[in-house]
This record gives sequence, C-alpha cells and structure tokens, in this order.
Amino acid sequence: MINPSISWFEKFRPQSIEEMVFSNDAQKNIVKSETIPGNVLLSGPAGTGKSTLALIAIRKIVKNQADLCRIKTRSVSDVDEKIAPFVQKKPVSSKCKIVYIEEIDRTSRQFQAQLKEDLMEKYQDSVAFICCTNHPKRIDNALLSRFTFQIEFKSDNIQDIKNRLEFILTQEKAQYDPDELVKFVTKNYKAGLRNLINSLHVSYLSHNGTIDFSALEQNLNIEDNIVGYIVGMIEKIMISTDPNAKKICIATPFNSIIAKEYSSFVTLCHNNYDINYENVFERLYELIRYLPLQVIIGKYSEEIEMKKYPNVHLISCFYEMMKCALEVHL
Repeated sequence: MINPSISWFEKFRPQSIEEMVFSNDAQKNIVKSETIPGNVLLSGPAGTGKSTLALIAIRKIVKNQADLCRIKTRSVSDVDEKIAPFVQKKPVSSKCKIVYIEEIDRTSRQFQAQLKEDLMEKYQDSVAFICCTNHPKRIDNALLSRFTFQIEFKSDNIQDIKNRLEFILTQEKAQYDPDELVKFVTKNYKAGLRNLINSLHVSYLSHNGTIDFSALEQNLNIEDNIVGYIVGMIEKIMISTDPNAKKICIATPFNSIIAKEYSSFVTLCHNNYDINYENVFERLYELIRYLPLQVIIGKYSEEIEMKKYPNVHLISCFYEMMKCALEVHL
C-alpha cells in the first residue's frame, strides 16, 4: 500500500557507513573505530548527508547518553553551562565523548569566540566535537583551525547517487525507466540526494507507484515546491462550487479534491531539516493576495522562530488557511 505519511528520505536514511554516499572513499574513514582522534566539521549543501553521518558516528561511539552533549539552541550560555562542564568530565562508558553542534555557522561570534578558548583542544584525549554547517565561510577562521578533519559533502558521486536511488525505487516496487533515471540523476545530482529522493517520492505518490520523469518538477527546491502545493490547494478550494467537497478537504484531505497535492505537501514537510520556513512564509505572503489569508500567514510567520517543529507549524497554518478558504464563494 502506498503510504504518503512516511517520507522516503527518513525511511531510507542510512544506518551505517556502507549505506552512505560520499564524494570519495577517503571520507568513509571518519568512523573506523569507537573513537575519533580529533574534531570533525561536516560541511556542504542541505540534504547531502552531513547530519546523517554525524548520527551514525554518534551511534557507533556513544555507549551511554551521558557521554553525548547535543547543542540545538546555539545560545551563548550553552558554552559555559553545558559544554564546559561536559568536556571536563571523563567518559562514563564510551571510549570518547561527543559534543554535537548542528548548524554551527548560525552561532554568534561570541559563541564561537568562547568555544575556541581551550575547550576544543584541551580535552581531545577524551572528547571530540562533531559540527555541521551549510556555510563554512561564516565560521571564524580561528575556530575552523580547531577542526582536525574537515569533510565537504559535494553531492558529486553520480554513480553512488544513482545506485542509492535504484535501491529505494526497488524496495518500494516503483515502476520506472532505468535510462530515464540515469538522465534524471546526471541532470540534477547537484541538487542533493535528499531533494532527488523527495522528488521521486512525490512523483511516485502522484502517479500511483509509477515514476513519471517527464512530469517531475523542473525545480527541485523544496521550499518552492511546498509553496506551489499550498497555493495550488488553496486556489482549488476557493474556486470549488461544491460545499461538501470543500468541507472534506478539512476532515479527510487525503480523500478530497486536494488529495494528490496534500500527499506531496505532507511528504515534503515531513523532512524539516534545513528547510527555510521563514522563506516559505515570505513567499506565501507575496503570492497569496487575499487579505484574510495574508493575515493568517503573517501571524504564523511571526511565531516560526519559536517553534520546535516548524513543519507542524506550517501544516497548522495551512489548516487555518483552508478554514478561511471554505468561506469564500467565487
């Protein structure tokens, strides 16, 4: 059965080094044992495997959750209150403790200045820092020098990308033309593996298990696709002259007049990693010119920075937009 609620990117997220797609074989040596002899910076475009590799390394190395310090808020106070006390203690049951910082380029200059003061080098015999970034140039040069290993994910291994997509399509029993898949990968590989997987999944859902390469989105940008689906669904609801059909969109959207678009929309939103939700709300506000809907978009846009699950926040906004669209009679 085709299940639109499970993202292929999450369902087939690599669980081992062997399942990862690297630019070269040398990058595979990052996790050879249950310890890392130095600090690691994983860089590259969104959706190329940085976070996945970090999580694989953490699972292999950390034997007790007390030996992991995961920084998400990137607040300056985290350095003194979380990182400093953590690195000064010996591992509980792991050979090496891990400090994991996501999107380190989004930390303040003060955060980076405090971090490079002895913390990343003084305790290297028992602690390794693993950090991810989309924009390494935004990181202080002195801090960059503290990373023993700097691995750049380029999304340029066309053969391994194709092999990974073939594996997923085979597992899902998708119908597709192998020659067209080669052309698709060759043309779009720089978009990143996640975008390619998402694009194939959307086509799979839209065409009942078949990959229609001729109908695949020309633009593989996730934000653009999300905006396009929302705008299209709202327009379809507003122009509908069937009151019952419009109400079904709220109650059971997967069985409504917006079923295909909604399935694709939810699939993309399931992956909230690296998606610029601020940009999504800005684009929606620009494209949707109906004032009551703009008010809803504006309200949700102001709250996005405080939300732990921005994908759920966007879906909630869409439901409010649907309720508003139900009242429109064109």
